[in-house]
Amino acid sequence: MKFIINLILPDMHEKFLIEMSKATLTNIKGYQSNNPDLSITVNRADLNQIMLGLNFISRVRAGRKSKICEKLCSI
Repeated sequence: MKFIINLILPDMHEKFLIEMSKATLTNIKGYQSNNPDLSITVNRADLNQIMLGLNFISRVRAGRKSKICEKLCSI
């Protein structure tokens, strides 16, 4: 499995490059790919709620101004 994700946290003014390659998941703060498989823009507070299972991606996308790629919702 191999993929590249650009993660943008606008409320924190942070950007991350997340890469899965050769069974290793890495993240690099401050970098973005020119050709990502997926780009995600979400506020950190919303991301925390999603990671903790207290909210769903579709609710965050519908209820707030966070932009999450349609690809992520189809996974």
